[in-house]
Amino acid sequence: MGARMGIDFRLDGRVAIVTGAGRGIGAAVAAGLAAAGATVVAADIDRDRLDAMVERCAAAGLAVTPTAVDVTDPASVAALVEGTAARHGGLDVLVCSAGVTAPLTIDRTPLDVWNRVLAVNLTGTFLCCQAAAAAMRAGGRDGRPGGRILLLGSVVGHQGALMGHVAYAATKGGVHAFAKALARTLAPDRITVNVIAPGLTDTEMLRGAHPPEEIAEIAGRIPLGLGSVDDVAAAAVFLASDAGRQLTGVVLDVNGGMLMR
Repeated sequence: MGARMGIDFRLDGRVAIVTGAGRGIGAAVAAGLAAAGATVVAADIDRDRLDAMVERCAAAGLAVTPTAVDVTDPASVAALVEGTAARHGGLDVLVCSAGVTAPLTIDRTPLDVWNRVLAVNLTGTFLCCQAAAAAMRAGGRDGRPGGRILLLGSVVGHQGALMGHVAYAATKGGVHAFAKALARTLAPDRITVNVIAPGLTDTEMLRGAHPPEEIAEIAGRIPLGLGSVDDVAAAAVFLASDAGRQLTGVVLDVNGGMLMR
């Protein structure tokens, strides 16, 4: 029935960049886009972590291209985007998943930590979107502008952090607002901009920031329980595909009912 209705979740022929692809949500999104048929450039600042991710994909029969990037460095971002577009004939999808956190309340957050979280999560997102928008506006294989930009937000961007993380919460609220402004700007060029806002998700970052008993206590209050990185990847495939062509400026909550709005 889906085929007759013209609903298509495949990404064959699309070129995608995923930042923060070395682990967690970024790695799952990169693998998910590749499984849906996209040509995926997996970018991360940690080359060892990235190479391990590529090996895991290869073991699953998926091919992704690893590329080192520092999303806080404009030259590094430009090289990533321009190199990808030149090598593959254009850029169709950008997923900004690079992110860091600091489990600190305001009284315990030094300025350098605050600046680092903002630099990666918010300024890094801005730089990647700026470069990607230029590439998408230039047109791809069909000679026309267009594309999909997906940003990683968070439930804390709606409600604030539950356990400190004031800098992280500030960046995710900023990402949500930035996406809406960008969506209005880029819509005439057939470029959609959306946010995926996970709730508590089982990642290395989560387990590194909080003890198991704290995670278990919060997960026990989520109607559908702790989310997986594959849940976020599925949302990314949907938004990147033709099935999501009429969605822009959306913050898509993937949080198991942790926050209902």
